[in-house]
Amino acid sequence: MTTANYTVHSDALTMGMFNLPVIQSISDLFSWVESQKWIKRDILERCKVNYFHQFILAGTVRYLRRLDFQNARQTFNLFDSIDNKQQCEVKVKWRVIKVVMTVFWCLSDLLMQIPKRFKVGFVLRVL
Repeated sequence: MTTANYTVHSDALTMGMFNLPVIQSISDLFSWVESQKWIKRDILERCKVNYFHQFILAGTVRYLRRLDFQNARQTFNLFDSIDNKQQCEVKVKWRVIKVVMTVFWCLSDLLMQIPKRFKVGFVLRVL
């Protein structure tokens, strides 16, 4: 079974959907489907964990493409609010993207700790 998100342009009103209340609503929807017993629980859990990874990573990338780092970080941090018991079921492509973004945020945090006068010199040496 495959889960999918849809794509919309970056100025759409749906850019505001990457937040905790929406995550909770989607989680409630998955819980409702589980209560209906339409598909096996393990399959539903696999779909759920992959859906949330795709959803959160897509939102993060959409904000990064707009250079909106604050909202990108807030969107990425939504991973803290989802149930992580099924992490082993996450598709490799989502794991790789999540690891790369985690490294990106860690490097960003490190750079923010460097005093401003050193950042300018570092950037000039790199260029």
